[in-house]
Amino acid sequence: METFVGGDGAPLLFLHGYGSSKESFYYQLEYFSQFFKVYCPDLPGFKTPLNYPYSLEDYANSVLSFIKETGECEKGNKFSVIAHSFGARIVLKISPYDFSKIVLTGAAGLKPKRSIGYYAKKWGYKSIKAIFGKDRAKKFSAKFNKSGIESMPENNRLSFIKIVNEHLDYKLKYITAPTLIVEGKNDKETPMYMAKRLNKGIKNSALVTLNGGHFAFIDDYRSFNIIVKDFLI
Repeated sequence: METFVGGDGAPLLFLHGYGSSKESFYYQLEYFSQFFKVYCPDLPGFKTPLNYPYSLEDYANSVLSFIKETGECEKGNKFSVIAHSFGARIVLKISPYDFSKIVLTGAAGLKPKRSIGYYAKKWGYKSIKAIFGKDRAKKFSAKFNKSGIESMPENNRLSFIKIVNEHLDYKLKYITAPTLIVEGKNDKETPMYMAKRLNKGIKNSALVTLNGGHFAFIDDYRSFNIIVKDFLI
């Protein structure tokens, strides 16, 4: 996996959202590299095609392998993690992995009230807009809305269906690391009710809200960076 690596100190892993990339953390990577050894990989299937329809377990295993390959654990260093949306879904899947601290923002993984097609459209549009700009996102949306998830490459489409149909509410009780849940006040993709369920289900957790939507870590990045840095240090 292509990876951003920067800084020194305790290891900090970033996991991006579905259809996104490490570039979505533009406002975070250099900032947090001042305080931590930052690792941010591009997850498979979004810049490069999937060889087969990944399950959530496949993604979880790829992240666990990545963590091992950094050599940090062999040095006795425990990772903290900042995970957005689909990245948070991966964190839930690998629980009870022994993270030092966890930050979940716009977290997916709990049973939603809306359809698969709704999330396919919203996550795809929001990810492309955050990384490549509004004009390209509009072109994507115009095409995508005609056929929904059918517009995805076959392996990605089958992977997406597998992933969004796996609900991880039962995993919350296994998370013991201090956890900060950061929710955008206007997040319509993973709404406030999901953040509140995370907060209720994870014993050692706190919930904070920021201005912005599903990409609150971009919309209100200054507040996000300060709050999260203070939590992690």
